Amino acid sequence: MSQHSRDILHLLKLELAFLDCGGYRRPMGTPSKRNTLILESPVCPNYFGSEPAHSCQACQLIRFVPPDRQQETWPCHHVPLNASGETLCSLYERGTQEEREHALRNWLVATIARIERERFSKSAGTSRHGENHSQFPPLVP
Repeated sequence: MSQHSRDILHLLKLELAFLDCGGYRRPMGTPSKRNTLILESPVCPNYFGSEPAHSCQACQLIRFVPPDRQQETWPCHHVPLNASGETLCSLYERGTQEEREHALRNWLVATIARIERERFSKSAGTSRHGENHSQFPPLVP
């Protein structure tokens, strides 16, 4: 299944499982390297290549990136993860790997829950006032 045809809910759950299973942890004795969240995950369309083969604009996570940050080198690192506006980018500047993983995990859990609620409401025909909730962002817990 191509990256482009994957369902966003499936993609977010895949990232959460990868994170929870220690996908970003390096085995003991391996060279210390900065673990780049999302970019070193199977959800990234460029995961298997050393050079980007796909534009980040084609990634489904781009819908969570603020419009003024969508042209950044790694747009997915500019997704607001919480109410205070922290992003992976800001956490790479001043946070630890554990803090980054914790913030990403919280955002994933909240976003997955929100999408599931919206889909349930839509399938049950109880969408509020006929509003379109299919665009997902913004999420500020």
